[in-house]
Amino acid sequence: MRPETLPHTDDGDHGGGPPARLEVLREPAPPDTRTGVTMRATAASYPAVKGPAIVSRPSGTPLLPRRVGAIENGRMIHREARAEHPVAWQVLSLTPRPNTLPGRVLWLLLAVMAFSLGNAYAKEAAPISQATQDCIQCHSAVSPSIVEDWKRSRHSRVTPGEAVKKPELERRVSAQKVPEKLTSTAVGCAECHTLNTDAHKDTFSHNEVQVHVLVTPKDCSTCHPTEAAQFDKNLMSHARGNLVENKLYQTLTKSVTGHQSLKELHTEIGPPDEKTLEESCAHCHGTAVEVMGKTTRETDQGEMEFPVLSGWPNQGVGRFNPDGSKGSCAACHSRHQFAIQMARQPYTCSQCHKGPDVPAYPVYGVSKHGNLFSAMN
Repeated sequence: MRPETLPHTDDGDHGGGPPARLEVLREPAPPDTRTGVTMRATAASYPAVKGPAIVSRPSGTPLLPRRVGAIENGRMIHREARAEHPVAWQVLSLTPRPNTLPGRVLWLLLAVMAFSLGNAYAKEAAPISQATQDCIQCHSAVSPSIVEDWKRSRHSRVTPGEAVKKPELERRVSAQKVPEKLTSTAVGCAECHTLNTDAHKDTFSHNEVQVHVLVTPKDCSTCHPTEAAQFDKNLMSHARGNLVENKLYQTLTKSVTGHQSLKELHTEIGPPDEKTLEESCAHCHGTAVEVMGKTTRETDQGEMEFPVLSGWPNQGVGRFNPDGSKGSCAACHSRHQFAIQMARQPYTCSQCHKGPDVPAYPVYGVSKHGNLFSAMN
């Protein structure tokens, strides 16, 4: 990709002065998922822009007329839906324009708004324990997306001690009291992955710290006992057991995922291999995660020993866990954000509840409720 200079279309609403020069670094944009057409957009500067300004937009995000794109380092951009250029990620460099009083006022207001929104998470960040800071120090480089997901989570912004004191309608924990060691810091890496090392068969020594790979509903019940108890009684937590112990379901599983062979002019279906099952039926129903041994791998920090787990990774609702519990909270609100709003969206249910055997989501989609959600959401 290389920058391309575009002329500015003067529509008389930016205070006059010489036209701004726009340099756009672009790549092909996919069709917008809601309109079915490729979005086309231009960008124009307000007169109060000082110095280089940068704006980026995720692919597929629709551009609206007169919508501010972004502000970075105090620089302001204005975009218009008028262009003839498909844009996925924009990088705009604008030549400074003469200042005017209206432009300065508008720039100041938008800068304050952007600063407030862009730093919302940082302002609300809760204190982080030293143990979690040690995790973040390495994993920010090794697995940065996990760390960024966590930073966006409620876990990173509210301590359990604060959470239990919130009014009932604002509370997101059902425990009346949490362990003292968890009350004053954010719920971070160490708070979850070192919580119940004795109960987890997947516990191993990681940089001289005992860590368990999986975080299970039993671990989550420390702060969310009511939710964990309700899930344990739910049919979904028994999804794996119902699949592997039901002869009818086993016949269906074998016919769909088994090995087919031709023998004496007859098709025979053999049992599927375990990896195939993990990527098909067990993806939703859950695998049995067991410790098979240990292996040594070379890392940026030198050689490290890790447990070898069967059936992992997996987020199936009926997963058998190394601590004896069943299920996975991440089936409905993915780690490491664990966003409540994700669990409440019908799209999340559609991960598993579709297809000829479980057509709940397609049925919902053509129902009046599904129609209302799609049309009015």
